[in-house]
Amino acid sequence: MKPNDTFRFAGRTLAPGRPVFIAAEIGINHNGSERLARRMIDAAVRCGVDGVKFQTFSTERLVSGQAQKAAYQKANVKGGSDQYGWLKPLELDEASHRRLKAYAEGKGLVFFSTPFDAGCVPLLERLRVPVYKIASGNVTDEPLLRRVGRTGKPVILSVGMSTEEEVRDALGWLKKAGSGPVMLLHCTSNYPTAHENIHLKTLEVLRETFRLPVGFSDHSTDNYASFASVTLGACFIERHFTLDRSLAGADHKASLEPEQLADLVKGVRTVEKVLGEARKRILPCEREIKKALQKSLVAARPIRRGEVFRADMLSVKRPGTGLPPKEIGRVIGKKALRDIEFDQVITQALVGR
Repeated sequence: MKPNDTFRFAGRTLAPGRPVFIAAEIGINHNGSERLARRMIDAAVRCGVDGVKFQTFSTERLVSGQAQKAAYQKANVKGGSDQYGWLKPLELDEASHRRLKAYAEGKGLVFFSTPFDAGCVPLLERLRVPVYKIASGNVTDEPLLRRVGRTGKPVILSVGMSTEEEVRDALGWLKKAGSGPVMLLHCTSNYPTAHENIHLKTLEVLRETFRLPVGFSDHSTDNYASFASVTLGACFIERHFTLDRSLAGADHKASLEPEQLADLVKGVRTVEKVLGEARKRILPCEREIKKALQKSLVAARPIRRGEVFRADMLSVKRPGTGLPPKEIGRVIGKKALRDIEFDQVITQALVGR
C-alpha cells in the first residue's frame, strides 16, 4: 500500500512536489503581550512564511501545583521552579486570539494554534481555525485528542518523545472520534536540539510505518536540518520564532530570529527548485550543450563516394551532431553515398539506411 502523501487545509494542498508549508511558531514568545505578537506577525510576513501558530492554554487546567519546570525552562526563566507561576502571564484570552487571528489573516497568513487541553478546543472552534496542531507533550492525552477529532478538521500530530505504540494509540483516538486527515510531525523534544539528536531519517520511518504525510518541527539553532527534511519528503516545516533570542522566556533561545527565518524560507524554496522532477530526460537547457560536448562518428581520412566503410576509416570526436559512436557497427560495411572530407561528421545522409 502506497503512503497517503497528501494533506489539505486552508485551501492548501501539501504533498511531495508541492510547495512546503512553512509555519512560524510564535507560541508563547509573545511573552503575554498582544502588541509584541503583532510585531512578530509583521516580521513573519516579511520573512515570507505561510502561517503563524500560537499556543492556547489555561494554566489552571494545564499544570498542577506539583509541576516543576523542565531543565531548559529553569535555565531560561528566572524566578521559582514551578510551571504555574511562569505560564500564567503568558495566557491569551479569547478576545486576544480573535484579534490576532484577524490581524494575521489580514496580512495573508494562515492562523492556527495548539490546544493544550480539551477545554481549549471550543475557543478555537469559535475562531474557526482550519487545522489543529497537537504538541508532542499531548500525544498521550486521550480526552484532548478525542475532542479535537470530533471537530472533523485536519490534525498535525507532533510525535517527539513518543513510542510507536503511543503514536498508534493517538491515531486511533483521532480516527474513532472522526478527525480529518492527519499529518505526523517529526521532532526531537529538546530545546535547542543538537544536530546528532535530530535523526531526520525518522521521517521515512514515520511515512512508511503509518502511511501518512510527514512534516518536521525543527528545534535546532540553524537551518541545515530543515533544508534536509525537504529532501526526505517533509511537506510542512515548523520553526519557533522570536524577534530577539535574548528576550526573557523559555523558548526564545531555541527560536529563529527574523534574519534566520527569512533564510529558512529562501533556502526551502531553493531546495524545492533543486529537487525538481523525478524522471531522467534531456532538459531543454542541455540540448545545445549536448551537441557541443557529446561525440559523433567522423571521417578519419578522406572517403570517396562508393567506398565501403571500415573501422580504420572512422574515429570518434566532438561535436555530437552526427551519428553517435554506438552506430559504428551499423555503418561498417555500408557504402559512402558521397565524397566525405577528413574530420567531416558522419550523418545519416552520408551512409543511407
